[in-house]
Amino acid sequence: MSEQKRSFSWRLVAAALLVAGGAGAYFYLQGMGRKLTPLDSAKIVPDDALLAAYIDTDSQNWDRLQQFGTPEAQAAIAKGFETLQQGILPQEELNYQQDLKPWVGDVMLALLPPSSDSGSKPDSESSSAETPAAETATNSEVNTLLVVGIKNPFKAWMFQRNFQSQADIKVAEAEYKGVKISITNVGETPATYSMIIGKHLVLADRQASLEKAIDSYQASTSVAASEQGNEMIEKWQEIKNPVIQVHLPNADLLTQQFQANFSATAKVPEQLEGLKYAVIGAGIDTDGIRVKMQAKVDPALFKQVEPTPENASLLNRFPIETIALFTGQNLKLSWENLGEQAKIDPTVQSSFDFFKSAVKTTTNLDLDRDIFNWMDGQFALGFIASNQGILAQLGFGGAILLETSDRPLAEATMKKIDATFKTKFPIGLEANTTKYQNMPVTEWKIPSQDIVLGGYGWLEQNLLLIALGQPLIELMSQPIQAPLNTSNNFQAIAGSLPTPNHGYFYLNMDQVMTLLNRAPLPPGNQISPEVLAVLNSIQGMGLTNTWPEADMAQVDVLLALKSKQ
Repeated sequence: MSEQKRSFSWRLVAAALLVAGGAGAYFYLQGMGRKLTPLDSAKIVPDDALLAAYIDTDSQNWDRLQQFGTPEAQAAIAKGFETLQQGILPQEELNYQQDLKPWVGDVMLALLPPSSDSGSKPDSESSSAETPAAETATNSEVNTLLVVGIKNPFKAWMFQRNFQSQADIKVAEAEYKGVKISITNVGETPATYSMIIGKHLVLADRQASLEKAIDSYQASTSVAASEQGNEMIEKWQEIKNPVIQVHLPNADLLTQQFQANFSATAKVPEQLEGLKYAVIGAGIDTDGIRVKMQAKVDPALFKQVEPTPENASLLNRFPIETIALFTGQNLKLSWENLGEQAKIDPTVQSSFDFFKSAVKTTTNLDLDRDIFNWMDGQFALGFIASNQGILAQLGFGGAILLETSDRPLAEATMKKIDATFKTKFPIGLEANTTKYQNMPVTEWKIPSQDIVLGGYGWLEQNLLLIALGQPLIELMSQPIQAPLNTSNNFQAIAGSLPTPNHGYFYLNMDQVMTLLNRAPLPPGNQISPEVLAVLNSIQGMGLTNTWPEADMAQVDVLLALKSKQ
């Protein structure tokens, strides 16, 4: 974005409040009233908005973060916020805690589609103020609209009075459909356009954006009045103690704008064209920070399988020492979907074909026929802590479980992999059959050093195990005495996510930190003490995706935090 169209600073927000048509007295007479909501702000945002991000500034919601973490982590986060504030609000001009927090309520930032109009033109209701030159140019960029709630009118009025003597302000005034618009300059900075609607201060980088907001508010053609807007705001209520919400009310317009700006040759994938709207919300509860993402889609454009209950035979196969786990189902369908999407974009298709060709040349395996064609069941990929054998230096190994309805094809593929390791690898791996716990296992071994790099075997008739490192082959080929899904950590994180689902992503941060601490990074690449303090305050992460309705995709995330020490 050019210098003339860059985002306005908080100093301009304050200056705009100062000259917003006698706002101080208006605020004082109106009184504090009830707490503003996302619906209140959305009534001002035009219904063709590309994005609307809502931030709840209620300290009671954000203060819940204080129940988590170590004193070091809290100090690091406080320092980060202070640095951010100084970057936005130079200390000699404004201080958020003292100057803005007492009266600034919830905030909604909206991005409006580009307009090719020539800006505002005076009419019978407009003042004599001339439209600035910047407004007469064709605008090809996304426009910004900021809706700021006034939670304490009296303190806003006090701030207005105190700030007046400190600001070098030049003001012009216009009027549109009975609403006064202030055109404000502070020093040499670009103009900011502001107005008061209800108990909101509304700011924009173009006067035309404010006029569009006035039209939407007065004619009830805002995001809040649209069908998708109402549905999205209802989703907001499903999150406990919400603090941030992002709306994409017009996903089709957003993808078109993205394509116009960043990829003139690529075509938007058909699935994205079928995306109607999306909403992302974050809240804070007793477990940590929860994020929920929901997207309304055209079900005809999304191939999906019915979610099945957790397969205990998969989760029970991973030990409590598992660092990270990713589960899901039907890799075959996912691969087919990826192939269909590649057909839409020539650039993606080229990369897709190159990857398939490289695998074919290197391994003589066809990804479509030999690999993904038989992976039609559930799967689980895990990284497991281990200090034994070949894994001792690294500290962990990997294992994958694959269900299939076509065991013969899977066995044929594994035989091809055996042959590839023997002929294509420089060290010439041997594939030897042995037994672990009476289970036949094919080991991949370096014959000259008698080192087993990995292997595979059938745990059940339709369940294939592939493991890296002899210690993991031995561990995973027998019943696990302390399975991951019985651990308190897994139950606290993954256990609170929706079921049935299409799979989990699970991360144990304590295990990750153990690996980081045992293998220090090279000089110059070390993690700072502040970042380490924050990482040490995280218990783990869980993620899952579901389809609550045929046309509604949902992703739930929990960033689990440790209780305050």
